[in-house]
Amino acid sequence: MVESGSSLRARKRRRTAITLLIVVALLAGAFYYASRYFRTGGKVSAAPCVTPTTTAVPGLPTPSQITVNIYNATRRTGLATATAKVVKDRGFIVGTVANDTSKKTVPQPAEVRYGVSGQAAAQVVMTLVAGAVPINDSRADGSVDLVLGDGFKQIAAPGTVPLTTLTTSAPPSGGKPPSPSSSAPRPPAAAPSSPGPAPPSGGPAGAPPSGVSGSATSGAVPC
Repeated sequence: MVESGSSLRARKRRRTAITLLIVVALLAGAFYYASRYFRTGGKVSAAPCVTPTTTAVPGLPTPSQITVNIYNATRRTGLATATAKVVKDRGFIVGTVANDTSKKTVPQPAEVRYGVSGQAAAQVVMTLVAGAVPINDSRADGSVDLVLGDGFKQIAAPGTVPLTTLTTSAPPSGGKPPSPSSSAPRPPAAAPSSPGPAPPSGGPAGAPPSGVSGSATSGAVPC
């Protein structure tokens, strides 16, 4: 079957139209990219990657001013090392990274150990772990230790853990509360009783006077 001249011309026109549409689309894309290139001064880049950081709080040191030691008090291998990387990404200066030398069992997510000089820094470090317990161990320097415990899961997202007001007083020597017997009120002394009649001559030798218990002479106060 031989195509007529009119059908051949129609097919040729369709091919020409499709080709023109493709060329126009390519030119439009090139024009868009060129205009964007010149508007940005030749620098066309993807959106920047944002690393979460701990927000600075007025009156407290910034993370970049705080050196925190990371200790692992669990049996999980590599926990301190992995956590130290996240803490460093938050802007803190990471000091010592090791297992907890105190060999203390820490059931909580973490302990933040500090002294009076490191109280302000410890407040900021406390925001790293939800449920962290502050421990004022009366150290003389301003160092702060983040000790990871058995309940630790992850470093909290910035702004999710509120600030905790920490005590400024050091714990008592030896960490023991005062003995309750030293502050407990003593019962009032019994009023002296009038002397009773003399015991009969045949009474037992050394018997106490009438109305006075024999245990009252010892002076001991039951605890």
